[in-house]
Amino acid sequence: MKLHPECFGSRYEKQVKLPQLYFEKLIEEESKNSAMLGAFIGSELVGLCGLTPSTSKQVEIIQMYVVNKNRGLGIAFKLLDLAKRHLKLFNCNSLILTVYQTNLSAIKTYQNAGFNIV
Repeated sequence: MKLHPECFGSRYEKQVKLPQLYFEKLIEEESKNSAMLGAFIGSELVGLCGLTPSTSKQVEIIQMYVVNKNRGLGIAFKLLDLAKRHLKLFNCNSLILTVYQTNLSAIKTYQNAGFNIV
């Protein structure tokens, strides 16, 4: 988050002051309402995608990140495909997200994965 703030919907300076990160809390509580998907190469975590319900029929991607050295390997597409398959677990039919307008590589990735700009 500190090195690549454009990949997150929150700022490092704000998050570092919190006693516990949002998904850290959900994981500890064993929340059934949200999910953190991980991509691994061997035992190394190289990507993540955080999902949480936005409305009764929409799930929002609130965190998405692929380690810089592993970008361009299709990891983001695999995570997004997995996120789409998780919609059934949430009993939802739509996956949404917000991206900074300046994060052109992310916008291109999401569009190539079938997302539309609204």
